[in-house]
Amino acid sequence: MIEFNPKDDPQFGHDEAVTNEDRFIRFSKQIAEEIIAVQTRLISLEQREDAPSVRHEIELLSRQIKTLEVNKAEYDREIDVLQRQIRAYRELQDRKTPERRQVVNKAKSESEKSGDKLLDSIRRKNTEIALASPAKLPLWPEPIRGVPNGILRSALFGAVKRGKRRYMEREAVAAVDGINLIYTGPRLDQADLDVWEGALHLARLIPLGNRIEFTEKNFLKMIGRGGEAGENIGKSDREWLKKTLSRLKANAIEVNQGPYAYGGSLVDEYFRDDSTGRYVLILNPRMKVMFGRDNWTQIDWSIRQVLRGYPLAQWLHGFYSTHAKPYSLKVATLHKLCGSETGAEAKTAAGRSKALLGWRDDSLIPALETLVTASEQIGQAFSFEITSGDLVDVSRDPSKTQFKHLRVKSIRHLSGKK
Repeated sequence: MIEFNPKDDPQFGHDEAVTNEDRFIRFSKQIAEEIIAVQTRLISLEQREDAPSVRHEIELLSRQIKTLEVNKAEYDREIDVLQRQIRAYRELQDRKTPERRQVVNKAKSESEKSGDKLLDSIRRKNTEIALASPAKLPLWPEPIRGVPNGILRSALFGAVKRGKRRYMEREAVAAVDGINLIYTGPRLDQADLDVWEGALHLARLIPLGNRIEFTEKNFLKMIGRGGEAGENIGKSDREWLKKTLSRLKANAIEVNQGPYAYGGSLVDEYFRDDSTGRYVLILNPRMKVMFGRDNWTQIDWSIRQVLRGYPLAQWLHGFYSTHAKPYSLKVATLHKLCGSETGAEAKTAAGRSKALLGWRDDSLIPALETLVTASEQIGQAFSFEITSGDLVDVSRDPSKTQFKHLRVKSIRHLSGKK
């Protein structure tokens, strides 16, 4: 570690600190890029069969990541020390030369701009890495549906009533902090989400951008329409599928989730042969960026099917499934996030408050109770409590992946790592 005392040849100490700061920043950036590369390889392996050779390589890569993270942390600590030394020297010089402050402030501003450019560069690099490998979705089991967290933690597929759909023109969709979503197109609901989840489910088996082929009957049966065996599928179901796919095509979303951003439609294009009932559907390969590690969730399809006909309960199931350990949220926050239009026509604050209380008692609580019952039927724990201050506390069983995430987070907390 470099020792620095402004009283002992401060200019030399300052120059050496600046030189070493630049060198350590370069090392830290190189290690960060190496960690990203190893993580990309690790994600690819975790999607393959659970063979002994694959597990062994996953273990080796996990150890490599830990070693790289330790090395990067050491460089970052040195950078912090050097930056404090540099600030101490410059503060001393400022006191000696007041006119120098303008130069220092200008340099600080340029440094902040440089930091923003570096952050943008890292984000672009992450996106390039995510798109460089074959555009394939993660693999998940048959009873599961994989959905990006940015979609489930927003009002894009809202818990809205049936009826005439409002058209949205580049509107910001309500979402949790860290997710920004702009939408253009007809309002979407939970039934639309069933179809999109079905398309993603088929797409996981082939590279994104390739043709997904299916028949109307098989697809409707897969998403639970027309009875358990699809024996009651009729003309109305087929017409509904046509309209839904049209809505999923006739839209544009711009979603920023973590370091990645996706802009495009939910369905890139589709073709239909009315004489045979066969469809060909294509999804945008760049949609892959929404399925980065820890950015998507495995939805228990059996619970979602039990909740059919209860759109708010379905939305709550999807939303809380994205949280390994749900945190308390206000009733008003859930009302906004699910896209409810209750109280939208109220003219006064008192009217909106009254509408919100009615929504809590007549919609939210029954939906949560329905979710509790559905979870119990499948053998999963789910409970809730609405405390003083209208806070909703939820407890649920995390998935295997989420349990692993919680365990790693706990280990890092105990070791003092963030």
